[in-house]
Amino acid sequence: MEKVLEARGLTKKPLGKSLFNHIEFELGKGEVLALVGGPDSGKSSIMKALYGAESVDQGDIMVSGISVNNDTLRARHKIGVVAQGDNFDNDLPALESLIVHASYFGIPFRQARSMARDWFRILGCDESQEGACVPFPKEFLHKMLMARALVSNPQIVLLDGFTARLNASEMKGLRNVLQELKKQGKSIVFSTRSAHDAEFLADRALVIREGETVLSGVPRDLVLKNVGKEVIEFPVEAEDLDYHIERIRGKYEFLIANKKIVVFVPLDKIGRDLVPNFSSPAIQVRRANFNDVLLKTMGGHYIPRNEVLRAVP
Repeated sequence: MEKVLEARGLTKKPLGKSLFNHIEFELGKGEVLALVGGPDSGKSSIMKALYGAESVDQGDIMVSGISVNNDTLRARHKIGVVAQGDNFDNDLPALESLIVHASYFGIPFRQARSMARDWFRILGCDESQEGACVPFPKEFLHKMLMARALVSNPQIVLLDGFTARLNASEMKGLRNVLQELKKQGKSIVFSTRSAHDAEFLADRALVIREGETVLSGVPRDLVLKNVGKEVIEFPVEAEDLDYHIERIRGKYEFLIANKKIVVFVPLDKIGRDLVPNFSSPAIQVRRANFNDVLLKTMGGHYIPRNEVLRAVP
């Protein structure tokens, strides 16, 4: 697969405090990558570094062979961005605003107008909205932000925290847009806190905690490797926690999170066959998912199968 973006040892430590450390990944043509992490993981700073809005102390970013460090403007012309807190601060009508933005990338007027209208159609806008002015309604604003990122015909699209702004209907629309972008050979990087978004939108995920990469790979592969195919889950009250732990400890891997115990079903077992080993009126067997992976690596209280002495809160 043709590489369009490479992050090589990205490190930033202002005043000795590490924002991110030795971040490395590659992005292929037509690929979607999710940077997954909590609010202090450093993922937004990494996103800013990718399009040259934030410098790095060490490492480099290559965009189709162009160094962001050495030739930021040339590299930036290959990238479309929806940044956090992004908005429209001009009084131009919607279509005209997109045409002006495209002109910054050297796109002629007629081509820019045609591309703007194409993205209007793909994003679900109608012709009557071409003359809309700020302040835009929320859903139309989200479409305009995407259209602005795409109207310059970039090779790479960066979405920093964008999925968190969208409702269920908009997320469905975004999935369709990402499929269209992939068909066109465009590559996408998006940052998110959502395990669901990473699992169902991304081809690969990079899980970041406190500026460090803790996991990297295909989301479903990471689920199978770190959790398995199924989990058994049931709620537990604080006063009953020790009782349940003593019944499970040493037999299964499990974690405690959100007032629930989540037991990882071994790959050679079937979840429903293990249910009689647990005493709870609200027990359920479900498909393991990427949220279980994040709980295991970044949150919750995880207990490996062979751990018998560790204190549990």
